Amino acid sequence: VPLDGGLAHYAGGGGFGSTRSGESLSLWGTEVGTVATARAARKAGSADASGTPTPVATVEWAPIDVVANGERIVGLSLFAARAPRCGAKLVCPDTTFDVGETVTVRVEPSDDPVRLGGR
Repeated sequence: VPLDGGLAHYAGGGGFGSTRSGESLSLWGTEVGTVATARAARKAGSADASGTPTPVATVEWAPIDVVANGERIVGLSLFAARAPRCGAKLVCPDTTFDVGETVTVRVEPSDDPVRLGGR
């Protein structure tokens, strides 16, 4: 299931594809959230080639930390796209990486996850 949103610095995000309420979602083998609600997309153009509406879900993030090169960071800004290229942005205002530097990212369970804002 493609994930969308601020993992896990916001309380929740979104998912696209076949999902059921209560379904557990994972990234790199670690549970990162649970589907809170699932429904058919209402936005125009949100359908597959046959015209079937794309299922979308509201996801409640699990208590996890995002770690880059061994250091806990604020999170990952994920976005889902139909284009062949999509990706994620590391959210780490107090950490810098050099252009061309190899960065290893992992998610792991946390007792004190970073959460921004009221969401």
